[in-house]
Amino acid sequence: MLSLLMVFAIFSSPVFGQPGFISLDCGGTENYIDDAGIQWMPDDAYINSGQKLNISNNNPGGKQSRQWNTLRRFPERRKSCYLLTPVEIGRKYLLRGTFVYGNYDNLNSPPQFDLLLDADIWDGFSFSDSSTYAVQKEIIFMANFDPTQVCLARVNESNGLPIISSLELRPLNQSMYWPVNQASSLLRLEYSDFGAQDLDKNIRYPDDPFDRLWSPSVVDFPSITSENKVSMGVAYEQPPSLVMQTAETSYPSSPTTMDLPYRRSSRSGNLYISMYFAELQADLNATDIREFDFFLDNKKLNDAPIQPIYLQSSNISVLVPYGKTDTEAFRLQATNRSTLSPITSALETCRQKTQRPQGTFTTDGFWERIVAYIFRNMHTMNQVNVNLSKKSLTGSIPATISRLTALEIIDLSDNKLNGTIPESLASLTNLKKLDLENNDLTGTVPAGLTSKKNLNLSLSGNVHLCDEGHNYCRRKSSKNGLIIGLAVGGGFVALLIICSILVLLIAEIQEKTMLQAKSPVSPNTQVVIKSICIEYSYEEVKEMTSEFTKQIGGGGYGPVFYGKLENGQEVAVKTSSETSDQGTREFKTEADLLSKVHHKNLVSLLGYCCEGAHRILIYEFMPSGSLHQHLHGTSSSKRCLNWEKRLDIALNAAQGLEYLHSGCKPPIIHRDIKTANILLSERLEAKIADFGLSKDGPTSEVTHVSTNVKGTFGYVDPQYTNTGNLTEKSDVYSFGIVILEIMSGRKPLYTNNSGERVNILSSSKSMICGGDIERLIDKDAGENFHPGAMSKLAGLIMSCTEEQLNDRPNMSHIVSELREALQLHHTVEKGDDGAVVHPN
Repeated sequence: MLSLLMVFAIFSSPVFGQPGFISLDCGGTENYIDDAGIQWMPDDAYINSGQKLNISNNNPGGKQSRQWNTLRRFPERRKSCYLLTPVEIGRKYLLRGTFVYGNYDNLNSPPQFDLLLDADIWDGFSFSDSSTYAVQKEIIFMANFDPTQVCLARVNESNGLPIISSLELRPLNQSMYWPVNQASSLLRLEYSDFGAQDLDKNIRYPDDPFDRLWSPSVVDFPSITSENKVSMGVAYEQPPSLVMQTAETSYPSSPTTMDLPYRRSSRSGNLYISMYFAELQADLNATDIREFDFFLDNKKLNDAPIQPIYLQSSNISVLVPYGKTDTEAFRLQATNRSTLSPITSALETCRQKTQRPQGTFTTDGFWERIVAYIFRNMHTMNQVNVNLSKKSLTGSIPATISRLTALEIIDLSDNKLNGTIPESLASLTNLKKLDLENNDLTGTVPAGLTSKKNLNLSLSGNVHLCDEGHNYCRRKSSKNGLIIGLAVGGGFVALLIICSILVLLIAEIQEKTMLQAKSPVSPNTQVVIKSICIEYSYEEVKEMTSEFTKQIGGGGYGPVFYGKLENGQEVAVKTSSETSDQGTREFKTEADLLSKVHHKNLVSLLGYCCEGAHRILIYEFMPSGSLHQHLHGTSSSKRCLNWEKRLDIALNAAQGLEYLHSGCKPPIIHRDIKTANILLSERLEAKIADFGLSKDGPTSEVTHVSTNVKGTFGYVDPQYTNTGNLTEKSDVYSFGIVILEIMSGRKPLYTNNSGERVNILSSSKSMICGGDIERLIDKDAGENFHPGAMSKLAGLIMSCTEEQLNDRPNMSHIVSELREALQLHHTVEKGDDGAVVHPN
């Protein structure tokens, strides 16, 4: 069987009209549209186990919730799983399950069971009683797999059989819910709509395009309403206007304070809180001030006082550590200068949950369920293709795939499949393409496949696969020659190995000797560089730099000069400072590192000079200078970096850093990520430079590297500073500061008009949490920014600079988010008059 450690991608046509919506009536028998306009379908196509049952005793759903009148229960196996597809890997989704017991079995014994999302426990589940009360569970997550598995698992025999009434999947915008990433999800606790006029009705789709359920608040504060639509602003996470057009304020007897109840979680952990505000009163005097602070159990959550804007939605969104407690919960408190009471329109609370981004699918019968799913739904598909390329699949190809008679394309290339090719594949009469390249398949290719007309068959890269018509494996006739060759060449190979070991030992001794020296090396000491780049003499370096006449940069290592090679190629020549006590060590680090790593977004080392006391590195020349020079230089240099260029530069740099972290073994930690070390080509393509402080990262056996703290003030991770423990997440923090510079155009540390030293991160987080992202945006980059792209940058700033390392994303996630932000920006369209039109 296939051991599925990765994502499945099965492409089929969506059944219904809401884009990306999956709405399953579990136990239902027909398609229908409810009063909200949501299109429901039976769940048969998404699961192949369980029994359909009606809840006839009390008819709990009625017309309003028809899907609550049926359920599916699971007596057959301990764990039963729905396969939700298609989903977009890397996209955020809202998943909602509804469970109604309704005493359908006349036992008055509600079941208890576990809910799982892919390989992770989503939540434990129990009913409070055996009534018709519907229990809903919601999780906001980032999809790691297609299909996504939603499973119900028995706790034990005495706790009854798992049941489910409906299952819903809703795609979200990527700018929403910034704590959600591949390793972190949010369990929904509450969506409260303050001041709602209809206390029996939730606001959901189509008013909320993401179909979140905004429930009327149970608190009876004085309400304020407006007939005018409230603008969502730049934060797409905001509730719909219908929710924001109502609000509640404090009682006249206590005008400065609002104490709000909160449905607590029974578990400890980080709590995600988002409270939404909008000024709804149009008849305020010029002297009126509405200003207040937001508290959780007497801890203030906002940095700057909250000042709602008329008909403009804003919010404060925070993630705070939280435990079980019986103390008072949320409070809005007017400031001393406020003349008006606090006001709030909506509150959202969720519990953060860590999930495994590389979770494992259950292997028992999973491939069979994939086959069964496609088999049941062939009649809804115009073309049936299975694309499982590059999914790290192992094991053999199951013969049951031949049941899928409508298949036209099967792509299983670039995996780790073994065993033989099933002969039954030849029976697929509609098969046009079969790609099995780059696996470890064995045996003989079935003659029925090789003789099949109009079949594009790809088999290369399977060195043990034999087919007399093609050269896919080594012929037995070559075996004897191979043995003779090995016998004759064995002695020579052994001699080569011994010589190589001696050379490496000598090089290692020389390296250790050099690293132990505290002063510049003597002219007789040699530095060994294991590199394919060219070694130049000192005279050649003097010639290429015209006697070091044009200095173009410099740092702690030493000055950097402009030069030209004999072929006319421009270079940057980095020389060691005579006063630098780290010159030799940094030289060795940078030379060794750059001789091993090669990526389009890392500067290329072209050569070096190690003659006497001279330590010189020769790089490709980056004619547009550094990102720092453009962001903080003249107005003209800033204006040339429009939003497309800025987003592209951020993406380029992130890709280079992702390669260091993920593409190198062991990973490489740069330790000095900053805008001055991001260089730009003539076309403003970004490359990371200056690897003098880099270190090999932790291996799989350890979590960090202990080292002296190095880096640039304002960019260095506070956790690294406090502990000396270095991880890749230290670079992630620094890159978050880089994103902040790109977005704001301001330096991480600057002196204000009062002469005070200001840390931009603190004030920026306050703006982001307060929903005032536009104040943070650098106007020198132009006005044609996409709100969603800016929200993504803001979210990355918040997540990259989280205090806890585990709360920070990895560089692969950052690359994905920046790529999406750039795509969002490209959707900004120009009108006929050339004016920029932002999408709604």
